[in-house]
Amino acid sequence: MIQDKRDFLGGVLLLMAGSAVALYAATHYALGTAQRMGPGMFPFGAGVIMALLGILVIIPAFLRNDAAGWGKVPLRPLVFVLISIICFALAIPRFGLAPAITILVLISSLGDRHFSIVNAIIVSAVMSVMSYLIFVVGLNLPFIMFRWTL
Repeated sequence: MIQDKRDFLGGVLLLMAGSAVALYAATHYALGTAQRMGPGMFPFGAGVIMALLGILVIIPAFLRNDAAGWGKVPLRPLVFVLISIICFALAIPRFGLAPAITILVLISSLGDRHFSIVNAIIVSAVMSVMSYLIFVVGLNLPFIMFRWTL
């Protein structure tokens, strides 16, 4: 019997999304080999990891008591996270990756009842630096970090 319905539902959604991404990547892109990775290797790996995380969320849902039941979905975080994703998508081609990440973090942080501008600025700075190190330096991807002209 499912004890924690929220974790169960969240785990199932992760499992389904990860499986869909992995399946799509495996059927539409060349995976390549470990020595010579193809364009489908990263989305396939990310999908598999997401599906495995979904399973790891589902398993404890059978063991833990759910104090709140299904409960109400809090609207404030949902609205601010969705708005932040839309703003990120609109900002990245106009302003670059670092400002888009800052916009994403600041707007999504407004969904938290305990919003702290200092924490949001620190998180956005760390995420911008990590994105630069991972994508531009590490993977040599042509991301524009700052776009000064509109």
